[in-house]
Amino acid sequence: FRLDQLEPYIQLLDTRNIILIKGYQGRSGRALAVLKALLKVELPNNMSLAVFGADPEVESFLKENSELHERCKLLRTKKDMMPHQQLLELMGKSLIYIGNSASDGMPNTLLEAIIMGAFPIQSNPGNATAEIIDHGKNGLLINDEENVEKIAELIEEALDNKALLENAFELNQEVKKKLDYHYIREHVINAYSLVENSIS
Repeated sequence: FRLDQLEPYIQLLDTRNIILIKGYQGRSGRALAVLKALLKVELPNNMSLAVFGADPEVESFLKENSELHERCKLLRTKKDMMPHQQLLELMGKSLIYIGNSASDGMPNTLLEAIIMGAFPIQSNPGNATAEIIDHGKNGLLINDEENVEKIAELIEEALDNKALLENAFELNQEVKKKLDYHYIREHVINAYSLVENSIS
């Protein structure tokens, strides 16, 4: 990521009042479990929801649950995807980012949320996410993507613990340095140079 270009869109924590949710549901996405968990959480009055990439089931669930739908500042479906830059800017305004999936791999949206300063709550299939999130320090891990009660507890933990959010923000300032384009470019070039020198 070209961090220098994104820095202007990163807001201070005290100005953030959005919970951003990845709306994928189906083959691997588990957004419905997150929305069901949010129904069990007493959200602050000023807290808004934003859902991006919503599948039809997610859109229908929101419309059927007015308590969530009325708080939904933004609802964008997969057919109505926002430009990538706009999503990054939204992450820079979000207090919490929640991504829940049953598939392996490191989610790009998690990395994007981290560099934009949103507190990450992310599923951990295959323990890939644990490579970047230290549970209870710079984010929270969902270890059972279907467990609505546990996901609700994690959301409450984040909302009730301002110190956790502030500490995670500072820790992730260090994490994101290793995701910088120039940092990675330098390490890749050095790695290729070592290989070249070893065979020449």
